[in-house]
Amino acid sequence: MDTVYHDKRGYENIIVTFSSGVNRFLGETPKEFSKTMTKYNCDVLYIYDDLLSWYVNGVKGYESVKLLSEHITTIISGYKNSGFLGSSMGGYAAILYSIFCNPNKCLSFCPQTLLQHKKRDLFNDFRFPILEKNGIMSDYYLDLKPFLFKNDFNTIISIIYSGDNKFDLKHAEWVSSSDNITLYPQDSDLHNICGVLKHRGQLYSAIENTFNFLSIN
Repeated sequence: MDTVYHDKRGYENIIVTFSSGVNRFLGETPKEFSKTMTKYNCDVLYIYDDLLSWYVNGVKGYESVKLLSEHITTIISGYKNSGFLGSSMGGYAAILYSIFCNPNKCLSFCPQTLLQHKKRDLFNDFRFPILEKNGIMSDYYLDLKPFLFKNDFNTIISIIYSGDNKFDLKHAEWVSSSDNITLYPQDSDLHNICGVLKHRGQLYSAIENTFNFLSIN
């Protein structure tokens, strides 16, 4: 799969999805949320970080946050409504690129929000040792909090996470002081809150409550 794939279906809405790392570990490279998004009246821009660098190196073909955010901004500017979507690593990226691309809405499931090496001991969260191995040369983008107070940042962000998962709770609360962000803790201790919501029959309602410009075809 291309690291950036624009599924043009002729709609005035677009959802940009940032894949998580879970399927990469399974040897797969999916267009994450594709089965879900095809039910809605939207085009989709699928983005996949095959280096598992939390998108801070951009992706193949757009090898920096600046280059990738410029490319995304160019695409979404042609649409009436835009939304960013991701889970875990992709949830982190959905927030990060919202800061630079200013979509209307962002839905981030169980994101990491603080990954700086020098600060990770604040959460005692060392679940992602690959961060030390994947070529990330700078901590600059690995703390989302400072970026959330940009004066020109207007995106409305919803964070859905497992309220009983101590790490996901800490990551969500780390950015809760931003006026742009609303937290939605769920009764679960599992990191894969998307899977939990899907099992409970609540995933579609979570998407529709955030992206209120979407409707099912």
